[in-house]
Amino acid sequence: MARPDAEMSDEALAALAAAGDASAFEELVTRYQNRVYRLACRLTGRDSDTFRSCRSQTMTRITCAEGVDRLMDYFEGVVPADIRTVLDAHVSGCPRCAAFIASYCETPRIVRQATDVTLSTDGRQALREFLVKLRSS
Repeated sequence: MARPDAEMSDEALAALAAAGDASAFEELVTRYQNRVYRLACRLTGRDSDTFRSCRSQTMTRITCAEGVDRLMDYFEGVVPADIRTVLDAHVSGCPRCAAFIASYCETPRIVRQATDVTLSTDGRQALREFLVKLRSS
């Protein structure tokens, strides 16, 4: 069996998935999950019981890329509880995602620390002169 990858056509992946290749099926799910999710939202209404039921039954695993797509909602606390549970489970078992989230959480502190500089009077004057010179050239 050919090894599925992101470059394969949907038709080739579907043939592999139909033959029982789980990684081909996972690649197809990754490609179309967001579209199917948006379609389900439109058809059932995001807040409907039908939508929540469908989401709970189908959203049992998540890939790293899907987690990143939901990261802002996750940190703002607006991810539904069942999706938060899936995300938490993924992160607890994925060292790459755990490291990514840790670095993401540290970014504001690092930026504050890196930009928390007080220029001396001479430094401010030199910077002004440099910027004036830069604008005039």
